[in-house]
Amino acid sequence: MIVEADYIDHDYIVDYAGYYSRCFQSYPKVCNRVHFFNKLYDDEYIDNMFRGNDIEPFFNEDHYLGFLVIKPLPHRILGRICLKTYSSDNSRRYYPVCRPYNVHLYGLSTKLISLTFQEQDCVISVCATSALWSVFQKTSELFHHRLLSPFEITNNKAAIQGTDSRVLPNPGLNCNQIASVIRSVHLEPLAIQCVDENVFKNTFYAYIISGIPIIVVIELFSLHVERGWESMGLHAVTGTGFSLNDQDPFNKLFTIF
Repeated sequence: MIVEADYIDHDYIVDYAGYYSRCFQSYPKVCNRVHFFNKLYDDEYIDNMFRGNDIEPFFNEDHYLGFLVIKPLPHRILGRICLKTYSSDNSRRYYPVCRPYNVHLYGLSTKLISLTFQEQDCVISVCATSALWSVFQKTSELFHHRLLSPFEITNNKAAIQGTDSRVLPNPGLNCNQIASVIRSVHLEPLAIQCVDENVFKNTFYAYIISGIPIIVVIELFSLHVERGWESMGLHAVTGTGFSLNDQDPFNKLFTIF
């Protein structure tokens, strides 16, 4: 593991300029980025590698597992996360919506196949914003639209038009606002209500296998001893992949990611 200090993250710096720099409390504008590897290296080995000495490289696709950005905030500190996926497990697991990322570290570079995501917060990047941000990571590559930061998604003029509450801190985007943000990057949303499990799995599979990530909006419930099941509200996540069940040919889509 290597910690890259004073890292300037594009998404956080936009969020910082749009919100955190205007807060009464002072927040730093630089982050830390933590890099992960599948082998252990001592300080001398890493130092020789960065000096360009002729040793076996470790910053490559074979040994590099990805990174995460740590934001200088008191809560919800995990920013952009880009991690290597699990193995295909003999072609059982599929991640069709992943894309290549070029990663640079002190003059070294490598490529990582993944789809970045980040932790939701209670100010700028609530669940729907985080889900949209991950979806746009792929669609910006497919359809060449501008990649929005979490602040630009939440503060999108199309999404906040007609809202009766303050934009920031944001309580979360509803389905109509999600659709408006998608249209703002010149894409067309399609809302599909899936009550039946098979309809949901077929719809999920059709889009994911085509390389198009989807936003899944689900309702969460909690079980109380006296009151029974109670709704906790809606939650939005990004659908990115699936695993297949080879034992059941009539229900092959076993797990979604």
